[in-house]
Amino acid sequence: MAIRAARVTCLGVEWLAMALLVPMPWSQRVWALPFLTLLMPSEQADTAAGRRHRTTVEWTRVMVRLVVRWLGRRPWILIGDGRYACIHLGWECLTNQATLISRLRLDARLFADPKPVPAGRRGPKPKKGDVLAKLVTREEAARSRGEEVAIQWGPRPRAPAHTSSASSSERWPAARSTSP
Repeated sequence: MAIRAARVTCLGVEWLAMALLVPMPWSQRVWALPFLTLLMPSEQADTAAGRRHRTTVEWTRVMVRLVVRWLGRRPWILIGDGRYACIHLGWECLTNQATLISRLRLDARLFADPKPVPAGRRGPKPKKGDVLAKLVTREEAARSRGEEVAIQWGPRPRAPAHTSSASSSERWPAARSTSP
């Protein structure tokens, strides 16, 4: 089952919509049938109302939790554009039996997990580790060897404390469009 997330803006009002992708027998294209929409207040409206502002990714995480509750623990796929290429959303999907398909720039800066801090070291703890090779470099190396390209980004993504019980690895497949 594939579900697509999209953001719609109309007269200053932003809606986040999830749609079920369904092949229709009379059409050659897949149709997106919306089943869940959510009004995303602007930062200005949230400030005026005295609420904490939530980003598109935070609202999407809320919607993922709701869809998971409806589907039980059945696996499903969430498809979004580049704005959904966020490790927190990916981790939320991973812990909730969902697969996230999103665009990630080939020149994106990726980092390993931070090394453990020695006991007694003062100061802030590092949030990221060593710089990893860019996806474009990994893609070129795999293409030169004639291999299918599937890129592993670290042993596992860093996660918020409440989701640290799940253990799995995240894969970042690289794909290039052949159309102009």
